[in-house]
Amino acid sequence: MSNNRIEKLQQELRYQALQALLVTSRENVRYLTGFAGTMGMLLVTPERALFGTDGRYILRSEQEIAGVELQQIKSYLQGLAALLEEVGPDNIGLEAEHLSFAQYEKLAGACRGKGAQPVPTHKLVENQRLIKDQDEVAYIRQAISIAERVFILVERALLSPGIVEQDLASEMEFVARSLGSEGAPFETIVASGERSAYPHGIAHKRTVASGELVLIDFGVNCQGYAADISRTFIVGEPTSAQREIHQVVWEAQRAALAIIKPGVTAKEIDKAARAHITAKGYGPYFLHATGHGVGLEVHEAPKINETSDVVLAPGMVITVEPGVYIPEIGGVRIEDMVLITPEGMEILTDALPRELVWV
Repeated sequence: MSNNRIEKLQQELRYQALQALLVTSRENVRYLTGFAGTMGMLLVTPERALFGTDGRYILRSEQEIAGVELQQIKSYLQGLAALLEEVGPDNIGLEAEHLSFAQYEKLAGACRGKGAQPVPTHKLVENQRLIKDQDEVAYIRQAISIAERVFILVERALLSPGIVEQDLASEMEFVARSLGSEGAPFETIVASGERSAYPHGIAHKRTVASGELVLIDFGVNCQGYAADISRTFIVGEPTSAQREIHQVVWEAQRAALAIIKPGVTAKEIDKAARAHITAKGYGPYFLHATGHGVGLEVHEAPKINETSDVVLAPGMVITVEPGVYIPEIGGVRIEDMVLITPEGMEILTDALPRELVWV
């Protein structure tokens, strides 16, 4: 990993007139340093970058991090005091979105104790993470490849009447691990029958029965980067109502995908999908945003919702996932991941059918 990321952040600190930034978010630390452990803090100044971790991770940090000064610390508070002693800034940014009020107060007190005025900062690193570089896109492609292979196995062998939702989810996660996944970036959703109308219906002890919709939302992690895919299956012969809502969702997704290119705002994508679902009479049953960014976090910027003014740019990776959820019938969601390119967009999750699949 290149230290260009830290250099870019240092330029932003100069622009913000910040003499230091304390990075505590695990994802932001990993983005800037490559360190994947659970305990680490990075202090960045316009001229230096210092990383502190405890004795459990010193050897690991030496292997994973290059071009950053390393220090062994005992705790976040003791480590912050030591790093501030080393640098001596007059002010220091703290990542407001990633700290509870209590955590912020403790860190702010430690800063004041060393003569540094704490300043809440907002998304300084996340704004960099919006645009993925070639390595990041490659990791996302790896994760997607594994997730797609698992979905193909679901369709061909795993999903059938009588299987328990939790058993299906466990089998999917086991297969993904065997194919190289580092783990699931979120709790696997397998929701059948009336539970498919729960947008986030995590796998339950319920047994899948014939004639039911089965909504599956599944993810994979590779090198810290996530894949996030949803498909809806039907066990047995679909009813006309089931066919209709699936068709409406599929058409809504196509309407959203058709307008994606650099310069389009996130809310325009949401509007394209939502307008189609509303026109077909299902507007009240579309219960969430049309999508979100994906990277080191499975849900990250940009939000693809009705209010987001974020302008799409090459290198962004987003999901497009309209859905309709009707308690008496069930729910349908079709979710794909898209890379914004200079010419338009590329659907990254293109190995799976989007039409209603019968099993």
